[in-house]
Amino acid sequence: MSVNKNKTEYGVGASGSNFSIPEDETNKVRKALMDAPPASLTARPDQASPALRSAWQSYHSAVDEMRFLLEKSSMFKNPRYRAKAFHVMMEIQAIAYSMTIAPRTATPRIHTNSGWHDDIFSLGLVGADWHYGLLYLDGAYAYKLSGRKGENELLLLQVCSDSLGMPDHRTIGMHDFNDIVDFDENGNYEVIIGGPPRERNWVALDNNSNWNLLYIRTQIKKFGNEDIGEYRIEHLAPVEADLYEQEEFDEAVMAERIHRAEMLMRIYIKEFTIGIWDFANAGSQGKPNVMSPQPGLTFVGGSSFSVYAQGAFSIDEDEALIIELKEAPTSPYWGIMLGDTWSRALPFSRYQTSLNNAQAVQDSDGGYRFVLSIKDPGVANWLDPTKHNHGEMFFRNYFTTETVVPDVMKVKLDKLLDYLPGDTALVSPEERKAAIRYRREGFVRMYGE
Repeated sequence: MSVNKNKTEYGVGASGSNFSIPEDETNKVRKALMDAPPASLTARPDQASPALRSAWQSYHSAVDEMRFLLEKSSMFKNPRYRAKAFHVMMEIQAIAYSMTIAPRTATPRIHTNSGWHDDIFSLGLVGADWHYGLLYLDGAYAYKLSGRKGENELLLLQVCSDSLGMPDHRTIGMHDFNDIVDFDENGNYEVIIGGPPRERNWVALDNNSNWNLLYIRTQIKKFGNEDIGEYRIEHLAPVEADLYEQEEFDEAVMAERIHRAEMLMRIYIKEFTIGIWDFANAGSQGKPNVMSPQPGLTFVGGSSFSVYAQGAFSIDEDEALIIELKEAPTSPYWGIMLGDTWSRALPFSRYQTSLNNAQAVQDSDGGYRFVLSIKDPGVANWLDPTKHNHGEMFFRNYFTTETVVPDVMKVKLDKLLDYLPGDTALVSPEERKAAIRYRREGFVRMYGE
């Protein structure tokens, strides 16, 4: 179809011929409409209910209150990380919308792209080795979770009684699908969530909560270049026809959801963005480049199936950290990843900011040594801080009875190989590019982005 600069084309007419409207004509119509008195204006504007207005005002006051907390933190003193603080404030509001306003318990779905996701929603050091699915369910109803297990060894479900930050929020169930679910020969399964107790294939909800929060953690070993399975959620029985309308348009319900958004934002900023950094420094008595242990449920959202270790790193361009596991942990999954000073996961879908037990190269003495350095040293187990001189190191270790805390040693980059085994696995620049491409392709396969 040819383009006439003076015409706006609208496609094919009923007779099959192209038709168009002159652009100057459409401009006249547009101007006349925009110059007319707005039909939306009223002489006496109505107001939202007092509860809704109060919730809105409280939320926006909290936005500035949380910004002030970031600005008076020690991390904000570094000019390099000030812009990221405001990024955090925008991100947390998007998370608050996704986790408290957008969900519909009347028509439940499993949130993946709008859940914890790489560098989009990564506050709290979202795990690089898990595909997360978030559900929001009303305890007054029962649901059917059906799906198919893929190649993953671990498929986990955590049930919380309320949304993050609410006073009644607590973990009420930690479930390993391998223990509670009967799979058929193809890995298919069905689980009833809520309702009367059942002997198998059943998970309890808090019956008194209309906002149960559930996390599905699907282990990924190849960044999504594997079969990660699938799942879906639906009501076990039909619900009243107007429930969706109540969720969408009731002023009291919206006021309550805005309150949830505020409470979630508060706990994210206090316990994740600031709290994880403070916890890492407290565990090492304020010393950088030291890792210390923490239990799984220290922070809201943590998993009691995991023992964590963390620390803050600080390096110059001519330095490197050797992070060492003297022997392989005896657990089905462990992994190490990096975050920034605001406890945001560094972008693991595009950089090698994380490695797990299926990806890391083991040394001939049975241990593992990871190298954290700003410049790529050509070591297979390199952890890329993406030009950050300061940030966080985070170690996850699932289904273990032992507490593993990696040792950390700082060395000069040009002397690095003197401190590593002679047979340390090295990679070429081409191999590094291929590894990053493989990582990126996997995440695009999983999320479509």
